[in-house]
Amino acid sequence: MELALFPLSAHVLPGGRLTLRIFERRYIRMVKEAAQHETGFGICMFNNRANEADNEHILAIGTLVDIIDFEPLEEGLLGITVKGEELFQVQHVETHSDGLRTGICELLPVPKCVVEDAIIEHLAHNLKQLFEKYPEVGSLYDKPQFDDPLWLLYRWMELLPLNAEQKQYWIHPENLHEAFLYLNDLIE
Repeated sequence: MELALFPLSAHVLPGGRLTLRIFERRYIRMVKEAAQHETGFGICMFNNRANEADNEHILAIGTLVDIIDFEPLEEGLLGITVKGEELFQVQHVETHSDGLRTGICELLPVPKCVVEDAIIEHLAHNLKQLFEKYPEVGSLYDKPQFDDPLWLLYRWMELLPLNAEQKQYWIHPENLHEAFLYLNDLIE
């Protein structure tokens, strides 16, 4: 499928929520078209050391997002809240005349997670504490899924100050078990 791509340093993963301030004409077009056609768009992590002219700055794994809320902001800005739906892999990127990038993308299957209960409990306990300490983050989730291993992993990957390449590695379906062990040790 073809998706409009929005490269960001912040990232959202399936089940996650992110608020954005949209002001560039190309991204206003992206939001308008996504809302009109109810297609969503793709948020991609970017590599700031890669060549942007050749679209090498867009990393391979992104998240299909849906717009769940919007509001006009001061100075003509548009505020939107998006929810991550599914991971995809970018196969090819094209740049349009206004600078908007679109990609031919393939949805990735939802990975299966088998993780020890003790690790899930540890990650959930610490994420609950983090949400209490930073209510602006916790308030994004009206129904937190602290018992869902994949939901926990994705929230931690969104919040931890890891570089984009590290996050790409940890969210890849083949690396999930190792990601849980890494997170558990890191939070310990």
